[in-house]
Order: sequence, then structure tokens, then C-alpha cells
Amino acid sequence: MSSGSSLGGVALAAAAAVCFDGALAFQAAEARREDAMRAGHLLARLVRRPRWLLATGLAVVGWPLQLAALSLAPVTLVQPTLAFGLVVLLAASAVVLHEPVGRVEVAGALAIIGGVVVLTLVAPSHEDSHSGLVSLLAVIAPLAVLALTPWLRHGRGRPAALGAAAGFVATGLTTKLVSDGLGTGDVLAIVGWGVLTALLAVAAAADDMGAMQDLPASRVAPAILVAEIVGPVLLAPFLFGERWSQTPGGGVWIVVGLVAVLCGALPLAASTTSAAAGSEA
Repeated sequence: MSSGSSLGGVALAAAAAVCFDGALAFQAAEARREDAMRAGHLLARLVRRPRWLLATGLAVVGWPLQLAALSLAPVTLVQPTLAFGLVVLLAASAVVLHEPVGRVEVAGALAIIGGVVVLTLVAPSHEDSHSGLVSLLAVIAPLAVLALTPWLRHGRGRPAALGAAAGFVATGLTTKLVSDGLGTGDVLAIVGWGVLTALLAVAAAADDMGAMQDLPASRVAPAILVAEIVGPVLLAPFLFGERWSQTPGGGVWIVVGLVAVLCGALPLAASTTSAAAGSEA
């Protein structure tokens, strides 16, 4: 993969991350204003809130940026780069809200940046091919069921958090499939996977809001973020033909970069999401 494609993919993924994380902070704050209820009912209440709708619109803007990133760079690079949005949120909280930023937060930001740099240097080649439909559905269907379960039952707290994590992992995979469809001009794939992505994104977002009503944001956000980053990356070699064995170190440096991003993202996800939710409560 050319360095130009890698840098372009990183830049687009980072821009998408700013949209996603900025939206999540405001969505979580609005969800905290509502009484605890089933995911579907909560979503029906939230769509009446202008600030929640504006935040959701910001997240929607991030999706085509993620699609563009995946057209240039592999999932192995794009998904970890999505953690970069936390660095922007940290900077915003310090500059705009004048919140203190400690050594842990600074170290976390540097770890994310360092991890993304490592992944940019060693990421596998970008691929437009993927596994057959049966293999894809064997992975995506169970994730979709988990994402939708809190809608069918009065699921909040941990079940909703699990549903959100599964839903966001699935959208990471289906977004890649939409990007592949755009690259090959496959209209059926674009429409089919695009519709599924939209449905899963709505379900996962509602699950996320429901989880944050009962559980501290400092616990929910890091857990979901880990799943959103690690899930698609670990599945990429099997579903999307991204050959780690052909990268420097035979994949070892990919693991190093991924661990660095996660070590930086976990404390930032806890601090930035909690601060955003608390500031709007």
C-alpha cells in the first residue's frame, strides 16, 4: 500500500472519528436527561430533542468519511484511527471547557498517536475483496441479533452495553462492505449492506444510550470502544483478506500498534465521555 493512500486513509478516518466521538458525547448527555426505559422507547423520546438530532447528524456526516477512508486504507488501519477522536475531545475539553488535563490523559493521547503512526507504517495492503456471503452472514447475523435484543426485551445496563458493542462491531464490518461495493460498482451490495449498516447503527446508538442510563459512562464508553476497534481488526484477515503475515514482523508490529492505541484510548474514553455527560446533566 502506498504511503499516500495510508496517510489519506488516516486523515479521513480521523475526521470521521471527530464526528463520531463528538456526536456520542452530546447523545450521552441527552440520554441522561430521560428516565430509564426500553431502547426503542428511549430512541422515540430522544428524536424529539433538537440537540440529540444535531449530534446524530454529526455522526451521519462521519460515515461517508469512514467509507472514503476504507477506500484508501485497510480495516486494520482505519478502525484504530477512529480512536483519534478522543484526542480531539480531550483538547476541546481543555480549551473550551477549561477542564484540567492530567498526565494520564496526555500519555493516553500520545499512545494513540504513536500507535496510529506504527500502524500506518506497517499496515497490510488495501483489499477490495472479501469472503463469500455465507461466511459474512455467519459473523454479522449473530452480532445483529445481539444489537437488536435490547429492543425486543426491557434490556438496559449490561445487556444494552453488549448490544451496543455488537452493533458497532457489525457496522464496522458492513461499512467496509459498502466501501467495497462502491469500489467495484456493485449496486446491490451498496444498497443491501448500506441499509443494514443504517439499521445496525440506529440499534447500536439506542443500546448505547440505554446502557449509559444505568451504568457509568466511564465503564460503558471504554468497553464499547475496545469492541469497536478490536472486533473488525481481528476479523479483517479472515473476512477481508488483509494479510498480516506479509507485513513487517509478520504481524507483530500490528499488534504493538493496536495495543498502544487501546492503552491510550481506554483512559481517554472514560474521562472524555464522563466529562461530556456530566457537563450537560
